[in-house]
Amino acid sequence: MTARDELRAHLLKHRLAGHDVPTPRQNNLRHYRLFAQGDPKALMGLAPEPRRDQDAVLRLMAERVGVNPDPRYTEGPDSIDPDLTVAALDRLALLLRRTADRRGSVLAGTGHPTRLTRFHAALVRALEAAGCPVRTPARGVRFREPTPDGDRPRYLDTVDRVLVMRALDGPERPGRPGPGDLAHTHSPLPVRLALTALADAGHPRPTWSWATTAGSAGPAASASRPGASRTATTSPRSPPRPTAW
Repeated sequence: MTARDELRAHLLKHRLAGHDVPTPRQNNLRHYRLFAQGDPKALMGLAPEPRRDQDAVLRLMAERVGVNPDPRYTEGPDSIDPDLTVAALDRLALLLRRTADRRGSVLAGTGHPTRLTRFHAALVRALEAAGCPVRTPARGVRFREPTPDGDRPRYLDTVDRVLVMRALDGPERPGRPGPGDLAHTHSPLPVRLALTALADAGHPRPTWSWATTAGSAGPAASASRPGASRTATTSPRSPPRPTAW
């Protein structure tokens, strides 16, 4: 079995891809509908032109991701094509190799801090070992994030030099982050704030960045696949001194 075959088998075994991924179809369709309606919380920083209707979003996701293309299928598990996933990982590996070869600057961040921070941190360490400078801008910057519960105060922090977001208040209801807790987000604001902080410090945009919500941040940013991610509860701590509100 080749390394590629092993990776494909791993994705299927752990239900990261295949015809029975733990992402409800009805949840996917809801996000497609909100995206088609232009809901800012569903656009993840993108500004699609021309505007797509829900059926067009479904067709695009079927083509790019491998979800079930039948609009009549409305409930149950959805699918992610393992071969499309492996092909996307191949493109990521090529981008990482090019960045390492050029010793380009790196900005890492995630809106899924409880699940993906260790993964991003490993990439950061590998790229730094290859001679890439790692940027960690905007730590301590405060902002208000639009959420289904209204605008919530947040601040940016780093964990193992990976940019993450923490809550400043709450929890607004059980299961939501409280003060100092890591917070899940699909908002483009953290990426925009980080890139603005880099520019203010006189640094160029990073050669390579990896964030959950790149959106319209530009070609230096690369968006990871949104997925179900629970918010962790960590010991509350005082946020660092803010540099902006």
